[in-house]
Formats: sequence, structure tokens, C-alpha cells
Amino acid sequence: TMTKATVAETTTIEDLGFSVIGFEETTTGLNATPYLDKDVEKGDEGWTYEGAMYWPDGSELTFVAFGNNALDNVTYPVGTDFTKLTYTVPAAAASQKDLVISPVKPNCTSAKPNGIDEQNAKAVSVRLYHALSRVGFKVKTIGVEGVEVAISDITMRGTFVTSGTFDLTQITAGEKTLSYTLTDPQSSDVSYPLFAAGSQPFTTESGSNENNIYDIVPSTDENDRFMMIMPGTVGNVKDTEDIDNDEDTEESVTPYIKVVYTLEGAKQQTAIIPLVKDETNFKFDIGKAYEFVFTVSTQAVGFDVEVGIWQPYTDTETETFPLN
Repeated sequence: TMTKATVAETTTIEDLGFSVIGFEETTTGLNATPYLDKDVEKGDEGWTYEGAMYWPDGSELTFVAFGNNALDNVTYPVGTDFTKLTYTVPAAAASQKDLVISPVKPNCTSAKPNGIDEQNAKAVSVRLYHALSRVGFKVKTIGVEGVEVAISDITMRGTFVTSGTFDLTQITAGEKTLSYTLTDPQSSDVSYPLFAAGSQPFTTESGSNENNIYDIVPSTDENDRFMMIMPGTVGNVKDTEDIDNDEDTEESVTPYIKVVYTLEGAKQQTAIIPLVKDETNFKFDIGKAYEFVFTVSTQAVGFDVEVGIWQPYTDTETETFPLN
């Protein structure tokens, strides 16, 4: 299932604010030094920032922006370049933040040719788009009425894009999503675990849970049920766990999702699901939310018992015993 990601919502930005950078247009392009670089916050009187900034008379401004909710994962500026930011994905799901960025707003001018007139200048409209891929997991139960299912580990393993640089002036937006090419993308062999170390296994409700679909929420923060990853195709990975049981832990295998689960009254099981689609390695797209649903089914061990009929003893040979 692919839909627009919604982890960072408008209310998120209203709570945490966003950063906006404005560059003055020149005859040779954007001025490398920002005309303004501000943190914008939502207050009782609307969106505000510290220190008054005015439209440069006779000039145009180009704006870019990104949400402040992901600042822990962002390097900005990149060197001395204020048009770029680098996002690095943390391994822990709880530390992964939804990066939202705005495509360029070029050639903006004030509503009045001579600047602000009675504080009625037109506001610059900023629309933030999701720049990452969101991954969520659910479990579906079939034929397990009255049986609890406990999931103790979900891990995505493969060579993922783990960081990359966004050139904010090169991003364009369609109706629902962004278009961009990462600068200097970095990829590595990563295991992304959904469950934090020491967390309690997720367990379905007791009683009737046949043909139900459950959200897997391993913590009190509902956003921890998701992973936020950089878009891109997942590469092959060294088979250090010997998932194919051939005793070769050095070979390259397709990326996969590992699910460790236990059915009540049964031994712990490990399912290895290849992270592929149409026989090719899975590709995560920008601004899309992916939901993987694992189906757990049970079939009780049964016996069909039948007692055979008596078979008569027959012997075709005869033997004579003389009577004395």
C-alpha cells in the first residue's frame, strides 16, 4: 500500500516551526549569502520570527524551507552552501524523524512595488512536502481464534541509502509529491530494527482474534511503529545470518525482512521475507508510506484414527499327526 506519508503534519510544524531561507536574485543568479535565514514559529498572531525583515526595494527573493522537527538528523548548511542540507537516517526507529522540505519559491516580490504599505504585504506561501519514505508493519491473523501471537523482532536488512544531500533550489513539486536527485548519496549495509532493545514483544489480544489486522506498536509513542528511511533501491547484503541454511555466511543475498514470532503453545519461529517486488530489489519512493502486513495462520495438528478389522489366520499347508 503506497500513500502520502503523514507523520509530520501541519500541527507538527505549528508546534515546532520551520526554517526559511531567502536569497536575493541578481543578474548572475542567486546571491550565495542568504538575505534572510529565520526560524518561523506559530503564535497567537500567526507565523512570526525574531527581527524585522523587509523586502529589498527593486529586488526579488527566492525562498526555500524545511521543517524543524527533524533538525537532529539534519546538517545545515553544507559547508558554506546555504542552499543545501544533508539528512542522515538514525538506526533507531524512535530517533528517525520525518523530513519535510519546500520546493523553491522563485522570484517573489512584495505585494506593493515600494515595499510594505500599512503592513499589508502579501505573505509568502510555503508548502512542505515529505522527502523520505515511511515504512509501517501490521500483522493479520487467520485461524488463530483464542491463540495469542507475540512478535518480538522485526528487522529490515539490506544495503540502504543512509544519507544524502538535498539541493533545495533543485527540488520541484507535483500535485502530491516531490522530484529530486540526491547529491552524494551514501549507502551501507544496515539492519533497521523496529523494536528498541529491551522492549516487550507485541502480543495480539487474547480471545477471539481470528481474521483481524493489528497495528504493531512497541512503545507508548505511536510514531515508533514507523521507520523513516531515505528513498532508493535497497541493495543486496552479506548473508551473515545464513538465512538459506547453506552454511555460507559470506555470500550475497537479496535484502529481506526478518520477523520473529511465537504462537501460544508453540516454539518461536523466524520468517525471512525477501524485500523484492516483481523479482527485483525493492525501491522506496520519496513521500510514500509503505505498509507491510504479515499474515500468521495456524492449523492444529490432528489425527484420524481407525482400528482395523480382525484378519483371520489362514494356512494352506496341512500336517497330519497320528493318534497313538
